[in-house]
Amino acid sequence: MTDAVTSDEVLAALERVLNSDAFLSAPQSRNFLAFVVTETLAGRGDRLSERTVGRGAMDRPDDFDGRFDASVRVRATRVRKALEAYNATAHDPVRIHLPAGTYIPVFSTVHSPRRPELETAVVVTAAAGDTEGFSEALSQEMTRQLEAFPGLRVIGPIATDHPTSVADGLDVRFVLHIAMVEDAPAVEITVLDMTSDATVWAARENPAADAAAFDVGYWAQSIAGRIGDYNGVILSRFAQSGASEEPDWRAMQAYYTMFTSGDRTAVIPAADGLTRLVNGGHRSPTILAALAHALSLRAAYELSEDVEADKATAVSLADEALAGDATSATAHLALATVALFSDQPGSTQEHAQQAASLAGFHPSILGTAGTLMAHAGDWRGGIDALREALRLNPDLPGYSRVLLVMDNLFSGDDALALAEAARIETPTEAWGSYFRALPLMGLGYRDQALDEMKTAMAIDPTVLDDPESVVKSYVQLTTAQRHVLADRLRMFTADV
Repeated sequence: MTDAVTSDEVLAALERVLNSDAFLSAPQSRNFLAFVVTETLAGRGDRLSERTVGRGAMDRPDDFDGRFDASVRVRATRVRKALEAYNATAHDPVRIHLPAGTYIPVFSTVHSPRRPELETAVVVTAAAGDTEGFSEALSQEMTRQLEAFPGLRVIGPIATDHPTSVADGLDVRFVLHIAMVEDAPAVEITVLDMTSDATVWAARENPAADAAAFDVGYWAQSIAGRIGDYNGVILSRFAQSGASEEPDWRAMQAYYTMFTSGDRTAVIPAADGLTRLVNGGHRSPTILAALAHALSLRAAYELSEDVEADKATAVSLADEALAGDATSATAHLALATVALFSDQPGSTQEHAQQAASLAGFHPSILGTAGTLMAHAGDWRGGIDALREALRLNPDLPGYSRVLLVMDNLFSGDDALALAEAARIETPTEAWGSYFRALPLMGLGYRDQALDEMKTAMAIDPTVLDDPESVVKSYVQLTTAQRHVLADRLRMFTADV
């Protein structure tokens, strides 16, 4: 593997190859390729031989001898040709090759002009017919406020009565339009997602009647958070830039870190910081919803001094956030989390689906909502949401792939399950090693599977006790799904 290609990039390429038509219809080729790629990435490429591949990937017996059985060489030729055909037609940035005469794959990148990192872009427009010039002045201030957020490209302001036409011409995803409401002393601000024609943010205020509510800075913060990624790409960059030392930015930064770290204990500083904000009088819908979600997770992870009190407070804060902003997807995530851990699967699904519909272009909201939906019994809907979230942002934390590993196990696709599991990194949690062990055993990599399961047991000795010891009792698995896990776990009990 060259220095230019990372393990994650290779595993992502492997997943795409395994999902191609040529490999979907050839289970032995899938197992062969998954085995040689993952062994090479694990640093064991020099051990790949006709005998080890035959035993590890093709279920050949321990006394397999290639002099009398050419099946491994024949399969290698088929895999090699299938890879060549795939590479010739697929526009994949990373390619997997199997050179003739060896079982060690080679990985390369496709040399193409480097594209700049895609930015979140919004064009600010104002109604052209405002004779008093208020819309134009407000658009100038809104543009200035939004430009403070690194990572958010702001175009404008542009005076127009046809904002969507302007956005189409500039090829941007979001258009913000400001206009005075006809026959009413009020201003209306809307943000439209051009990919779906959905209004993703809106406000209507009368500056003369309620000057306190006319807070352009808060609106800009809310809009930036809405059209930026839920992980706080924009808000995080703003905080890291040193542009603001305000406590709300630091607290929100802790909240976003909670999602990206994969460490459950990260919920504690997030909840503590947001609690101080709210107790200090900061009760915007954004802050209230974030605290509600943090408290719901603190209760779910049993990190609370009083679990029931945290759940009750989370519900109250989420309700208050929704009263101030009916489109708060984060508030719905909080309510869904409380419902899940209160044994209310119907309510969990309802709020998770609401969150997904309100923020379908936010990978992390969509992924979190999908996880909640699957846990509450809507398995297919949850898996579809997770796959879409990872399509939008393949760099979501590895734990987002756990349910996808399970889905592939349930469908009998161990090769794809292993490709997903290889991207899970949870050194302090048992389930990373656990979910790598299961497909490894199914593919016949017995020694590697046992090593992974021993690692999982060193963290949590109960992982082999029953199929739900790792996925926890709140996951609404079907009887058939439990049987799949139980049957696979029985393959370990005699050796671990």
